Amino acid sequence: MVKKAAHESVLNARLAELLRSFGLAATAEHRQLGSKKQIDVDVDLGSHRVALEAEIDNQRGAVVDAKKRLTEAEEGLVVAETVIAVSYPAALQASTFTSDTDIAWCVLPSNHFSIGTVWDLAGVLRRVHPSNSDPEEIAKRLDDTLTLTVYSLSAQQQRDLARELEVERYPTAKAAERFGTTTLKSFKLCAQTRMSISTLRSLRD
Repeated sequence: MVKKAAHESVLNARLAELLRSFGLAATAEHRQLGSKKQIDVDVDLGSHRVALEAEIDNQRGAVVDAKKRLTEAEEGLVVAETVIAVSYPAALQASTFTSDTDIAWCVLPSNHFSIGTVWDLAGVLRRVHPSNSDPEEIAKRLDDTLTLTVYSLSAQQQRDLARELEVERYPTAKAAERFGTTTLKSFKLCAQTRMSISTLRSLRD
């Protein structure tokens, strides 16, 4: 039992690391300030916080833990607007745990598990903000979604996208990081322009 718990902690640390690679502020085995409760993976989205409770090959156990965490959040013992249950594959090892590894999760209060990669889970985390129509929150969600999309592209895909957007071209692969930043800014600008045009058209109609 102790060995399994230790292995889960290692997998939690790896999951947090992978989520950080997608630009998410994820911390494994985290005790929030003033709280005695330890969250398997705590994801801070700024205006929203998500707690991930994970088990190895045990969806039912993950849901039980997640429901406990949700109750603690309602009682003010932890900060978590959303709680997600995660189930790792039985034979998963940290050394083979990559962003392409399939894991299972469900967003409470649902008991229905989805299966996908860590990339897919990162997308879910980006989209679990509370429902509201605040313009700042909507803008942040758009920014998060576009950022996650560009992070998923290879250097070649970024170059291809930049050519389609007609942004400045960088001739060498050494400039991939700068190129990605330029592509991201252009991608966001195009999306924002399209949204503005759509809004103007709706007002005209």
